[in-house]
Amino acid sequence: MIAAFVIVLLVATTPPSPSFFVSPKGWAAKDLPPDAPADFIWLSPRFGKNGNGDNFMVMSHHVSAETTLGAEVRRATTELSQDRTISDSHPEQTCRGRQPGWSFKARLALPNGKTVSQLYQITILNQRAYAFVLTQDAAEPVDRAIKDSIESICPA
Repeated sequence: MIAAFVIVLLVATTPPSPSFFVSPKGWAAKDLPPDAPADFIWLSPRFGKNGNGDNFMVMSHHVSAETTLGAEVRRATTELSQDRTISDSHPEQTCRGRQPGWSFKARLALPNGKTVSQLYQITILNQRAYAFVLTQDAAEPVDRAIKDSIESICPA
């Protein structure tokens, strides 16, 4: 179940959204434990129904001033390709075309036979690399709320 894949990370309080980004409309924010691999997570309105585990995460880490978006994308895709299939990798700006970004998909087969798709949008702001990651059933289309959120990623 996709829900079991992420539910262990979740507790029930609501964190603030990053100031440079509008969280997915209608999705529920969840607080994460201090050692979680993500900074923020939101669950879709249908999370938990029939094994649905749709979630949207923000992960970030510090990068040097010399780190390029291309280098960060290569690092991420190299790491993820260990257990996922990477596809549809291409430049995709955010902030309605004003912020450089890169998008790719990663597919992961789960032990229960389902395949999840992870849509990654990577950008660098103020020496932090951000990965915005939508995880959902591979057969589902990307929710409009996620597309709108990705378009809102703008420098503060």
